[in-house]
Amino acid sequence: MASAKKIGLGFGALVIAGALYYFTIGSTQITQEIKRHIDKEVATLSNKGFSIENREVKEKSEHFVISFDDPKKIGTFLIEKGLQISLSDAEVLKGLKLGVDLFYLKDAYSSISFDVYPLSLPTIITTSTNKENGQNTLAHIQKLLDKKTFLMHLDVNKLGSAFKGNLKDINEVIVQDEKKKKNLTLVMTGFSFSGELKEKSLHEIKQKLKKMSMQIPHEMQMSLTGVDAAYTFTGKTAFDYHATYTIDTLQTEIINKLNLTATDLVTKAVSSTKDGLANATMKSTIKQIDIKAATDSYRLHKFAFDITTKNLDVKAFEQLQTIDPNDEKQVKETIQKFFSRGIVFEIPTLSVANIEINTNTLGGLDMEARMALDKSLNIQTLERNPMASLSAIDANIKLSLSKEIYVVLAQQPQVMMIAMMFQPKDVNGKKVYDLQLKNGKVLVNGKPIL
Repeated sequence: MASAKKIGLGFGALVIAGALYYFTIGSTQITQEIKRHIDKEVATLSNKGFSIENREVKEKSEHFVISFDDPKKIGTFLIEKGLQISLSDAEVLKGLKLGVDLFYLKDAYSSISFDVYPLSLPTIITTSTNKENGQNTLAHIQKLLDKKTFLMHLDVNKLGSAFKGNLKDINEVIVQDEKKKKNLTLVMTGFSFSGELKEKSLHEIKQKLKKMSMQIPHEMQMSLTGVDAAYTFTGKTAFDYHATYTIDTLQTEIINKLNLTATDLVTKAVSSTKDGLANATMKSTIKQIDIKAATDSYRLHKFAFDITTKNLDVKAFEQLQTIDPNDEKQVKETIQKFFSRGIVFEIPTLSVANIEINTNTLGGLDMEARMALDKSLNIQTLERNPMASLSAIDANIKLSLSKEIYVVLAQQPQVMMIAMMFQPKDVNGKKVYDLQLKNGKVLVNGKPIL
């Protein structure tokens, strides 16, 4: 359903982009102008891997069905429109059908409104399930599709400069095994979105979700509450953006095995391009993470994770999404181009302020890391002899642990041998490891091991 939502939003962007800007020419003329634009967009879709079925045109509304027929054309088309989708993702959508209901000048706000809803599942889903229980589940899902359970509504304002919409609230039980009474309960409430357009292109979108949960009685449950997202395009490519995501609570439970709860999740991301290269930074924080296993409980306070990437070749990255993954020669050539610009990955911060295990306080940890790939890195050489390519990689990891955490880790069988072979440095009451890969040599706290 997530893929259907993405495609629905993508089609919405096409409709939005062409909404009429001339409010003063009268409702009849406005309607006719919008209809001409819809005709144009429908014709475009018909040439881009989709087929348009069952089209019905009325004075103030129309209906048609979009069928996903040619994944390769569809994937290329959506990538051109700025959607982050690979050709393999598009292949999964083959056979999907979306119903579209359009309404012209529905209210004082809207120039055009539409409802988008899946009518049938992709072929890969409907043909991969042969067992009786699976067929029963598919039949039940089809009933949900028939009553438009998964419906997105969107309104475009009369200036064609903004839009708003929502996904219909869901509270449904999906039958998985009638004999064992094994059912999935799906709940989603308060999903809304709004956005702005500039020069007929999507400029900003904001999304809110009050709650989403999935539950299988006596087995598992997952939930999200208080989700806010804001995404702003700041340039001409999909790699020019500012984004912010916040989640009040994330909870996952596998009954009698694991319970994980995270609170106050915040992620901020910024990306920009220059001379065909993208540079991006993402900063994430989580106020608290609680993990309860069968016999132990863990609590992590103030988790932080920052990551930066530099010198990503935009064209090579886009090409990786469109080429045939079975074309080994082209894949290697594109990866080589991707690496030839001198990519740099950095983790300025990965830290936990304090860790508790079964109410015992262990203190915190900090890690910094950096890896730079030299422009001379050759993919074919890396495949034949990975060790020979180490000279083209410059990397550094600095790990600082409290003494209490070090003692706990050193008692684990997987870590014990490493702790015996490589003793940490004592710095300001912390146990510190400094790992380096430089000029083909690996050093731990300044001592070579390779």
